[in-house]
Amino acid sequence: DSGSACILDNGCSVDASNPYDLTGDGIVGSGDLNLLLGAWGPNPNDPADYTGDGMVDYFDLAIMLGAWGT
Repeated sequence: DSGSACILDNGCSVDASNPYDLTGDGIVGSGDLNLLLGAWGPNPNDPADYTGDGMVDYFDLAIMLGAWGT
């Protein structure tokens, strides 16, 4: 994961086949972690809010880490 493949604010979308791949580079890795941490806190409708509770937090981080490398 180079972390430079896609920035969500620049118009790319999350691949529906792997919603945990926030960068769109085909693998959940460090770039995705950077985006999740950058969205940390109250952030409704952010793709990193995997739980859909309006917060990007440790629950979302745990989900991402469970998908790491996929």
